[in-house]
Amino acid sequence: MTAATTASARLTVKALLDELLALPYFRPFGGDPAAIPFVRSNGVTPLVVMVGDNASGKSFARRLVFALCQKRATECIHLSMEGRRKENAA
Repeated sequence: MTAATTASARLTVKALLDELLALPYFRPFGGDPAAIPFVRSNGVTPLVVMVGDNASGKSFARRLVFALCQKRATECIHLSMEGRRKENAA
């Protein structure tokens, strides 16, 4: 996922992920650590890679990121393996 911001709604990838991980879905008991493990490292581009086992919440997190971006009129380019699997199955 990459997030490019509009001039009026400056939303950094760090702020977006902080907001995502602060949601009750990921902190069901209200504290630290988040319910999902994550590793954050600073890079040159605003790129987020989500990896994990099947049914670990990757698609759910991607949908939440997309919703948070829409809420702030911020472009979110979300890529998923879901489309590739459907094409290969045909």
